[in-house]
Amino acid sequence: MEISEYRNHGRKPITLPSGLKGFVRAPNLLDLAAYPKLFAGATNSALGEEERCALTGEWVHCILRRCFVPESGSMTEKEPGRCLPDELSIHELAPADADAIFTAVTALQNEAAAPAPGEGEPGGDKFPHD
Repeated sequence: MEISEYRNHGRKPITLPSGLKGFVRAPNLLDLAAYPKLFAGATNSALGEEERCALTGEWVHCILRRCFVPESGSMTEKEPGRCLPDELSIHELAPADADAIFTAVTALQNEAAAPAPGEGEPGGDKFPHD
């Protein structure tokens, strides 16, 4: 397998409502490690409404910043006007584009969480013998 093939494994192409093309992927452990509050929140079931809202904001930020890759460029947190020509700031995303990214990433996560065919059936998840 070549590096480009490996890099694109798990990515799905997307065209945003604005016409911008790119790829989405499900968040991974490194993405979550970049947002330590998400780990803390996942282990604390006694969160109040304010804390849950803050965690939802962190989750959306993580997805928009790290799970969308523009076709020819990269996402950044820089303020608009400070980006290099091939960078797109999350602050510049139109609401419809941000919604499309979030929806696509959520769909990828749901696909990954779905049981494989035969899994959960009697004998379907056992290790095969010769």
